[in-house]
Amino acid sequence: MTTILRTKPKRKVLRRAAGEVTMPLYTDVSPSVDSEIKRLCDELRLPQWAVIEQAIKTIQYDENGKPIGWTIPDPNSLELPIPAA
Repeated sequence: MTTILRTKPKRKVLRRAAGEVTMPLYTDVSPSVDSEIKRLCDELRLPQWAVIEQAIKTIQYDENGKPIGWTIPDPNSLELPIPAA
């Protein structure tokens, strides 16, 4: 009897140029962002660093240098809650 095991396809071997400088990056993200990164890695068969790098490199900016589509408020435009004396 033959058993067929179904496995995920292996990720492509994607390497950087020899000697290319890299920086470590560690950050906490929401579960939905983590799931999306993992989905892209699996679907595109790419390592996590490649997906994150491409996401950053393809950001489009408005005339003020802010990423288009971001909903994060500008911290410089927020009023601080200062209690009245």
